Amino acid sequence: MARPPKRPDFIDCKVTKSSNPSAPWRVFFTTDQNGRRKRIFKSFASEDNAWTFAAAKDLEISNHGVRFGDIPAEVRRAYDHYRDAAADLRGNGAIVPSFEVLVMDALTTIRDRLQQAEENQITVAEGAAEFLDYKNPRVGDRQMSNLRDRLGRFSRDHGDRLMEAITT
Repeated sequence: MARPPKRPDFIDCKVTKSSNPSAPWRVFFTTDQNGRRKRIFKSFASEDNAWTFAAAKDLEISNHGVRFGDIPAEVRRAYDHYRDAAADLRGNGAIVPSFEVLVMDALTTIRDRLQQAEENQITVAEGAAEFLDYKNPRVGDRQMSNLRDRLGRFSRDHGDRLMEAITT
C-alpha cells in the first residue's frame, strides 16, 4: 500500500478535514480585519487544492505579514505600478511622493471636486437661506437684519438660478 504524500508543516496555516461532504477540506489562517486579528477558513472540495492554497497563503503571510493577505489584487497592482513608475521617475531626477501621500492627495482632490459639484448644484435662494442660518447665531440683530434685507433682494432677483451660474 502506497504511503500518502508527506505534506509540509505550515507556520501560519492549518489544513484539516471536516464532515462537509461537498467541501471536506479546510484551510485555517489568521487575517487582520478592522485592526483585529481573526482566524478564518476557506473550504475546498479537493485535498490537493487545499494544500496548494495553504502553501501559497502561508508563503504570502510569512513574506508580508497577516495584513497583506487582506489586500485586494487591484491594490497590489496599483502599488506595483507606482513602485516601477516611481523608480523610473527618480532615475530621471524627479521627486516622487510616497505612495501613501500620493493616494491621500488623490482622494482629497476627488473629495474636493465632489463637494464643489454638490455646492454648485444648489440654487441662490437655498444658498442664501443656508448662509443666513449659519450667520444667525454668530452676528448681532442689526447685522442679521441687514443680511436678510440684502440677500432677500438678491434671492428675489436670482433665486431660481444655480450658484455656479452666478459670477461677480
